[in-house]
Amino acid sequence: MRVIFRLCILLVLLFCNISTFKGTDAELCRDYLLLDGSEPIVGYAMDTTDNWWAITSPFQDRYRLIVNGNETDVFDDITRPVFSPDGSRWACFGLYNSSWFLLTEDEVIDLPATSAGEIVYSADSKTMAYSFYESELEIIRFGSKSLEVLYRTGQMFVSQTGQKLAFMGWRGRSMVLNVNGRESEPFDTIIPFGFWHNGQMLYAAGGSPSWQIYKGDNPLSDVYFDISEVSINLNGTCAAFIATLASGRKASVMISDDYYDPLIGKTYDAIYGMAIHPELPLIAYNAMYNGINFVVLNSTEFFGGEFTGNPMFSHDGMDLLFVGCDSDCFANINGRRYVIYNDINVRQKYAIKPGSGTIAYTTGAAMIVRFLESRELHAGMMVDEVSYIRYNWRDDRYESLGKINQRLYMLTCEIGE
Repeated sequence: MRVIFRLCILLVLLFCNISTFKGTDAELCRDYLLLDGSEPIVGYAMDTTDNWWAITSPFQDRYRLIVNGNETDVFDDITRPVFSPDGSRWACFGLYNSSWFLLTEDEVIDLPATSAGEIVYSADSKTMAYSFYESELEIIRFGSKSLEVLYRTGQMFVSQTGQKLAFMGWRGRSMVLNVNGRESEPFDTIIPFGFWHNGQMLYAAGGSPSWQIYKGDNPLSDVYFDISEVSINLNGTCAAFIATLASGRKASVMISDDYYDPLIGKTYDAIYGMAIHPELPLIAYNAMYNGINFVVLNSTEFFGGEFTGNPMFSHDGMDLLFVGCDSDCFANINGRRYVIYNDINVRQKYAIKPGSGTIAYTTGAAMIVRFLESRELHAGMMVDEVSYIRYNWRDDRYESLGKINQRLYMLTCEIGE
């Protein structure tokens, strides 16, 4: 039955692009066996760099973590790994005989814990903070420091160079922001962005109908009725959010040292799906005005079609991609529209190699690479299920994980220059 299903998928792809579909192309797409199925797979995924991981169950109610082929011991429970931004480090929690441990790429640390907490890394990947619980008391370890915390809420943040730790906590019905042990004034609600490059925490505070943006203790914005989709780039040099104005209309707001005040964009009926450039003060988002869909890059509008996917930047910010459909479906790269003569899912995840004129995505059973100029399609092997897709710039190839029964494969396509 599975073989028939895979053949049906292949035929669908073939008929949709009968003159250009290349099928399994050994020159472009290759597949590598990662796990041979000797242990049942409980979960698997990739990070955004070049790592992959899987949790297997060698015995009933026993689990092990495998990261890039390296196996941990067997535990009663084990959490998903958290990777550092550059992909060089990882950590997770493991439970064995009622004892909790912190597992990293090179050591195992015994914890006096009753339950696991959170793991975060600094932007430069050199500093890790993690927490665990002793009953109701949370212990946070950060460098050589150990903090005891009650009533913490939300996530932890580490500054870009690992000098500061921030988290939020409840004080009665109010919320405070704690940065290296110093608390802010209390607010009804706090929405954190993350650390600015100078070590100050950037956050929104207040509550409808009165929100402001703060950098450290200082407000730097007007008052907004509401805010949503807060975002900050890894280095803390650009941040953005969607503001609801008193009129009920929406506007993007960008914060950068290149501008003396926050830069407010054009107002729209709706704004959503914001993406932020990895380095430059550039943002992109979906917008709707009088029933017409746009994708906006700072102040430049691109027609989005009747149905529009969220915009995304390539890993280096060179390309801005979104897909949409009206009479035909299309991919738009940096304002140039490439027609795609069959239906595509505008909501799914896409990957892009910058400057290549290609995009990649997954179906339910394969990874597909599409050459937008020539309309050629290339695909690897057919599998039972496919994971997240990425462009791995370190190895210059598109990648995804594919699973057949309990065997795990790395699906790859290298398109060259």
